[in-house]
Amino acid sequence: HLQLLVSPLNFPEFLGFRDMAPQADALWLIKRKTDLKRLAVEYLKIGGFPKIVLSADELLRRELLTQYFNDILTKDVVERHKIKDITKLKNLALFYSTNFTREYSFHKVKKVADFALSLDSIHRFSHYLEDSFLISFLPRFSYSLKRQIQAQRKVYLVDNGIHNAVAFKFSEDKGKLLENAVFQHLRPKYNEIYFFSEKKEVDFVCKDGAKVKELINVCYSVDDKETLLRETSALAEGMKYFKIKESTIITVEGESQTLAENGFKISIEPFYKWASG
Repeated sequence: HLQLLVSPLNFPEFLGFRDMAPQADALWLIKRKTDLKRLAVEYLKIGGFPKIVLSADELLRRELLTQYFNDILTKDVVERHKIKDITKLKNLALFYSTNFTREYSFHKVKKVADFALSLDSIHRFSHYLEDSFLISFLPRFSYSLKRQIQAQRKVYLVDNGIHNAVAFKFSEDKGKLLENAVFQHLRPKYNEIYFFSEKKEVDFVCKDGAKVKELINVCYSVDDKETLLRETSALAEGMKYFKIKESTIITVEGESQTLAENGFKISIEPFYKWASG
C-alpha cells in the first residue's frame, strides 16, 4: 500500500479557502498587502484544519480543536498501542503542546514535567505521539551522528490551532506560533531539517542531500536593534559554518529588506510574503 500524508492547510491553501488564491505577481502582493498581513496573523492563531478555517465561531473552533486533539490521542495512540495509563499520555501530550518549539531530551522532560512518568514511558509515548503526527521532533545539526542522536531536540506541533485550544499558557506565544508555522511549511519542501546551535542558534538548517540549501531564523519583529543584531549574528555564524552566502529572517511585523555585509546577504521577509510565494 501507499501512505498518503494529508496535512492541515498551508498558508496558500488557507488563502484559497478565503477566496484569495495567491498569484505569482509582485503587483498582486502589493495590492493585497493589508489583507494578507491580517490573514497571516489569523492563520498563525487558528491554524489550518479546514473546518476551523471555515468556521467564524471562536467557541466552536476551540471545541473542535480540543476534540481533534482527544481523537488523535484516543484513536491513533491509545487504541493502536493499547495504552492503559491514558491520563499520563494526555499529560505528556499537553506538556509538548504547551512547550512547543523548545529543546528537550527525554531526561529533561522527566525532570521538569509536573507529572510522574517513567523515562521508558516518556520515550515510548513520545514516539507514539510523533507517529500519530501530533508532534514532530527536530534534531540538532552535527556532523557527528552520535552527537546528533544524543543532543536535545526541539518539538513542534502539527497545527497552531491545537496549541491555542489545549495548551496551558499565559501569553499569546506569537513568536512560537510563527516558528511552528514556518517549520510546518518547510517540512514538505525538505527531507532533512535541523536546528543549529553552537555559540548562537539558527532555527532551521535545510538540507538537500549533502548540501545545506537554506538557513532560516524566525522572529515576530526585528524592529528592535538588539533583536536584529541577535538574529543576524546567529545567521552570520551559521553561514560561515556551512559556507553559504545567503540566509533569511522570517517576521510578521515589518517590511521586506536585504542586509549585506562582508560578502553575506540576509533577506528579511514577512511571513505572508514568504509563505505565499
